[in-house]
Amino acid sequence: MNVTSHYAANRGAANRGAANRGAANRYHSQWRLRGTLAAAVVALMLAGCAETIIKHGHQFRETDVQQITTGMTQDQVKLTLGTPTTTSALNSGSTYYYISSTEAEKSFLSPR
Repeated sequence: MNVTSHYAANRGAANRGAANRGAANRYHSQWRLRGTLAAAVVALMLAGCAETIIKHGHQFRETDVQQITTGMTQDQVKLTLGTPTTTSALNSGSTYYYISSTEAEKSFLSPR
């Protein structure tokens, strides 16, 4: 075998090796992509199972309510708790109503 044919034979083997490495890299990257997509799908499914809490109206802390004492004026109550949701006439004055609700929703698990 002369030098030229030996070089051509080695070059062909090197090209086949590079082609095989390219196919292996594509194969591994496809599995990596599939694994990433599967993990994303599982994460989205689990996020759908999370509890959702919906709050409406005034959300008081216990300390807010404890600040209200008998004998306070309506202006003092407004300063402490904020504007009431609604008011109602009672005798010669008015009554303040602070209305709130808290709901919890679960997507898949219903309460028993």
